[in-house]
Amino acid sequence: MFLLKKLISDACVGVRITCVDNYQGEENDIILLSLVRSNKEDKIGFVGIDNRICVALSRAKHGMYIVGNLDSLMRASSTWKQIGAKLEAGGNCGESWS
Repeated sequence: MFLLKKLISDACVGVRITCVDNYQGEENDIILLSLVRSNKEDKIGFVGIDNRICVALSRAKHGMYIVGNLDSLMRASSTWKQIGAKLEAGGNCGESWS
């Protein structure tokens, strides 16, 4: 988050970068959500807490893009398992390799 804030130029007026904890009670037209928690142990930290999942996924008015390791999230959390199954069933998941 801090690196993104540093890299955002003045040309990105109206773009807000914040962590989920600071976002309760607010909405935006489009949300770009980073849930990057890839590690061999499938430790997802606060991303697995249900109330934070709710806040993270309920703030977009028109669209949301989520970046992260869905397989890891689904292995670590029953809530993410349900969410992931719905996303996959709807054809709303894609893969990217660096």
